[in-house]
Amino acid sequence: MTKFKINIGMENDADFPVTTDESIVANEPSVTEEPTATEEPTVTEEPTVTEAPAATEAPEAIPESSVEGSPEPTPEPVAEEFFMEGAESAESEMIDMVESSDEIDSSVDEIDDASNDVDTLTNYVDLAASTVESGGMDETTAQAVTIGTENIYNRLGVKRSALIPATEHFSDKTTRLGATKVAIEDIKEKINQVQNAILTADASAANKISNFVGSFATVNGRLLSRAKGLKEKASKLVSLAAKEETVSFSSMKNLIDTDGKVNPATLITALKQNAKVIEQLARTAEYLAVYYKENTGTIKAIDDPVHFDKIEIFDLGKGFKAEGVAEDGVGNFVSDKLPGGRVVKIISATDKAAKGKEAILATAKSGMTVTDSITASSQTAPCLTGKQMQDVAEQVENISIANEKANAALRRLNDARSIFRNYFKSNNRNLSYLTDNESVTRANAVSKLSNGTSRVASQLSTVLGKIGTDSAKAALDYIEKSMSQYK
Repeated sequence: MTKFKINIGMENDADFPVTTDESIVANEPSVTEEPTATEEPTVTEEPTVTEAPAATEAPEAIPESSVEGSPEPTPEPVAEEFFMEGAESAESEMIDMVESSDEIDSSVDEIDDASNDVDTLTNYVDLAASTVESGGMDETTAQAVTIGTENIYNRLGVKRSALIPATEHFSDKTTRLGATKVAIEDIKEKINQVQNAILTADASAANKISNFVGSFATVNGRLLSRAKGLKEKASKLVSLAAKEETVSFSSMKNLIDTDGKVNPATLITALKQNAKVIEQLARTAEYLAVYYKENTGTIKAIDDPVHFDKIEIFDLGKGFKAEGVAEDGVGNFVSDKLPGGRVVKIISATDKAAKGKEAILATAKSGMTVTDSITASSQTAPCLTGKQMQDVAEQVENISIANEKANAALRRLNDARSIFRNYFKSNNRNLSYLTDNESVTRANAVSKLSNGTSRVASQLSTVLGKIGTDSAKAALDYIEKSMSQYK
């Protein structure tokens, strides 16, 4: 398990920049002193590579504004050269993009570890609370709770309150109940500290996504320029014959082969599918942005069970193929096979009838990954014809267009996520002041909703980084390898 590295001390409110949205926080106290945003422009429909149903009918568009206070990134100007010099330039920028993606993954791991600690601490609260009616924890139970919580506190760098009674207080029936109540309140306070630290880590992850979005835009712009240039050059080779029937490859072949070999026709089909999956990721990001917006007010559900019981699932699997049978309201979904044999795999809530706590707990389990490329068994591939070069370059263009749409959706998602996080921080009541078990249950569930959707928002970025550029670049390298046989 990754050590949770974030600081759980008092957070500075400056860590939580916010874009105020009147439609979300109407009649609620402002999170910051910043002026209220102007009315949101309606986001027009962007052209897609393939026709597909929208992931959701959003009542309002999410503003395509800057993320975490950063200016909206734009691709760098690109020179007309589109041969290996351009490829090497894109290579260094791809390294920066991959590093940003790795940093996002690290933040997700830390948040997941801390969220698990919150779950464990909550279980200790429930255990201790279950003994109140019978007079409080006995010495054996108190020792178990003490040891379990101290293990977590030591890992997180948290100090137990000096007011916590010694274990012997739990052996005396006259002091047991009071000692138990003090222990419960201390654990609740620590849960609140960890949750606030998670929100700080989430803000950090959002800034890393902002950096990723900028790097991704630059890399994608270079890929698009290179694809257009190669497509134009390939048009002059259609009537010519190659000197050799095959070309040799290095490790890049792993990113464009299927079943251990490269087949031009199969590659073109896989590239088409790659663009479709990226478009679906764009729709998913838009859908999650709307979900954030619609559920920003769920923080009020801690005190409003009627509102709480209306919360619905987030259907992350929409647009992907179901794999196997769903269990406990959660199912597995996959994409079609992508270049390199990759597959996007998804865990998603599936029971659309679920509401409230049931819906939140299922949504909190959501996640998204992409399998590694398959190692190629052969280091040669058929030399592309001029027409095949044109077709491959065209599919890379389509991937790049889909990337632009997905990147814009990620910016809007990150903005909506910031609003949700800041509203949550402002309204997240200290669990020490929640005295009834039902309120504590709702508070913990809303925390799970925040942490679970945060994970998905981050994973959308890392999956896009893995399938949005490297296979496309390898396909363009394949075109250039083939072109060398026509000189």
